[in-house]
Amino acid sequence: MDLKHLEQIVAISRHGGFSGAARRLGMAQSTLSKNIARLEAKLGVELFAREAGAAQPTSYGRFLVARAEAVLRDVEALNHDFDKLMHGERGRLRIRVGPAPRHGLLGPIVTAMAQRYPELSLRTAQDNAQRLVSDLAEGAYDAVFVHQEAAAPFGDQLHRAEVG
Repeated sequence: MDLKHLEQIVAISRHGGFSGAARRLGMAQSTLSKNIARLEAKLGVELFAREAGAAQPTSYGRFLVARAEAVLRDVEALNHDFDKLMHGERGRLRIRVGPAPRHGLLGPIVTAMAQRYPELSLRTAQDNAQRLVSDLAEGAYDAVFVHQEAAAPFGDQLHRAEVG
């Protein structure tokens, strides 16, 4: 049994038959009927009682429908959460700041990020410029904020850490 079977079983149950489910799924009714018949043969049970164009789930069918709906909701949530992760709206962002920027810069950034991306975990810390650059280069943080004067002595090292 795979996700397509689960989608088909739920569609048949919701539409009360194979023709409505086939339309909803964008497939031929005969294909849907054959898919379910093969699944029923494989499982050794009847999932739907077919009568006069209608199909009602049997006790086995009702069991599968309930479980399939839960699985399909979980798959939909997984796709949604993964999409958020891929677009930077979920996950973790590690920010480190020097003493001076934290007062004026970090607060508004963290507030805006938390409001816009409530599923994003923000981790912040404060340290001196040398440690900031070192930690960024080692991958301990995703971004660092320092005054230009504090970053100047590190020149290319800071730039390479930001890019790499």
